[in-house]
Amino acid sequence: LVVSRGAEDADAGLTAQERRVRDADILEAKLKRVMAEGPGAGRGHDIQGSQAGAGSGEFHKYRAARLKERARLDAMEKEEEAREAEEAFAKRKAEREAAC
Repeated sequence: LVVSRGAEDADAGLTAQERRVRDADILEAKLKRVMAEGPGAGRGHDIQGSQAGAGSGEFHKYRAARLKERARLDAMEKEEEAREAEEAFAKRKAEREAAC
């Protein structure tokens, strides 16, 4: 606790116990204010920037992973289309054979 010279003059009439009580009250008021504001009060959440933990190479890794995932999804879609086409062909073939 920083005490100015003027505060020392005001402390002259106080007992040690009274000074401790006054200092405790001041510290408690400061603590309540700090607790009410909370850590990072007034700051946004989920901030992205150069200090957010991502280096300059992270974008390239992200882009490569995104392209790899897109290729995987495209391959799955093509496999599904091929399977559906094969099932449709087998169904038409069975219908023609049944008609004969």
